[in-house]
Amino acid sequence: MQTIKLRIISANKSIKDVWLKQFKVLSVEQGATYFIIDSETDKTISDMVLKKQGDALLVEINQEVVVQIDQFFSEGQQAAFDVGVLNLIGEATLITASNAEPEENHIVWQPSDNHDLASGFDSWGLLGAGLLGLGAITAGAVVAATDDDKDSNDSVVNNTVKGTIVGVLSSTLMILK
Repeated sequence: MQTIKLRIISANKSIKDVWLKQFKVLSVEQGATYFIIDSETDKTISDMVLKKQGDALLVEINQEVVVQIDQFFSEGQQAAFDVGVLNLIGEATLITASNAEPEENHIVWQPSDNHDLASGFDSWGLLGAGLLGLGAITAGAVVAATDDDKDSNDSVVNNTVKGTIVGVLSSTLMILK
C-alpha cells in the first residue's frame, strides 16, 4: 500500500497532516477541509470510496477503510472532503454534510462519480448538453443563411455541420475538429 496521509486544512487555514499507516478514527474539525495525500508526490489521491456510516465519513482505499471522521455529517460542522478531482466548471469536488443521502450501500462518492473534464465526456448528461449545443450552432447557421436569402424565392439553404466534439467550454460553445 502506498504511504498516504490525511491533510486537514482548518477553518483558520492552518495545515495538519495525519499519517495513515494504520486505521485512524478522528473527530471532525468544524469548518475544516480534508484531503488524502500521497506522501511521496504530495498530490491529492482521488482513487477512493467515501461512505456514510451514521454521522461518520469513512474513507476507503483499495477496499480498506483507512480513516473514519466522526460527526462529519452532523449539522453545523461545515466540514468538507476534497475528492481530488475538478468538476465541469473547474472547481474542486467537495463532499459535505449536504451529501448525506447515500446510495443503498452507503457510498457518497466513488471514482465512477468522477466528473472532471477528462472523463466527463463519457457522461450521457454531458453528451446531451453537447448535442444540444451542436443543434443550437446548426440552427444558428441555418437561420443566418436563411435571413440573407429571404427575398430570393429560388435559393435553397442546406447547411450541415460535421465534426467531432473534442471539448465543451460551455453548454453551447464547442470546439469542433
